[in-house]
Amino acid sequence: PDLLIVDNLSDEIVAIFENETKRWEKAVIKNVNDTEKAEIISYAVIFTILFVLVLTSFRPLLHRLRLEMAALKASEQRISAVVTFAPDGIITIDEHGIIVNFNPAAERLFGYAAAEVIGQNVKLLMPEPYHSEHDTYLSNYLESGEKKIIGIGREVTGLRKDGSTLPMYLSVSNNMMIGERRIFTGIFHDISEQNKLI
Repeated sequence: PDLLIVDNLSDEIVAIFENETKRWEKAVIKNVNDTEKAEIISYAVIFTILFVLVLTSFRPLLHRLRLEMAALKASEQRISAVVTFAPDGIITIDEHGIIVNFNPAAERLFGYAAAEVIGQNVKLLMPEPYHSEHDTYLSNYLESGEKKIIGIGREVTGLRKDGSTLPMYLSVSNNMMIGERRIFTGIFHDISEQNKLI
C-alpha cells in the first residue's frame, strides 16, 4: 500500500483532513494555540496512519473471508440443487419430529405443499399405528441410542394428504447437530411399482 507522508501541514491540508474524516471541528482547532494545534494535528495524522496500516493488514484476511463466503454460498447452492431435483422425497426433521425441510419430490409423493407441512410433526405423514408411536420411537432413540429405523433402511407405509397410503423405502440418517438443533434426514423412495411386480 502507498502511504503519503506530509512534511508541512498547511491550513488547507488541515481543512481537507477535517472535511474527509468529519471527526475534527474547525472551531476546536481555531480556538487553541499553535502548540496545541500542532499536537491535535499530529495525533490526527498518527491516528490516520495507524488506521490505514490496520486496514491494509486486514485486507488479505478480508479477501480470504470473501473467498470462503463465496465458496460456502456455492456449496449451499449445489446442495440445494441436489435436494430440489432429487427424484426421491427428502424430509428433514428436528429432535421433536417437527418438519424443517420438505423437497419437491416429497410434495409429489405425499400431495402436500412444503408450506403446509413445515412446522408440523412428521407423524402427519404416517398412518396408524405408526402415527401414534412415532414420537415414542424418537424420544427412545434420543435417550437410549436404540435404533429402530435411524441409520437403518426399511419398508414403511406413508400417508398421503388425500388419505391414501403408499409403500415406501425409508432411510434415515443418524442425527447431526446444526447449531443447537439435532436434525434427522429421511429419504423416501416410492416402491409401489416394485410391489406390483411381486
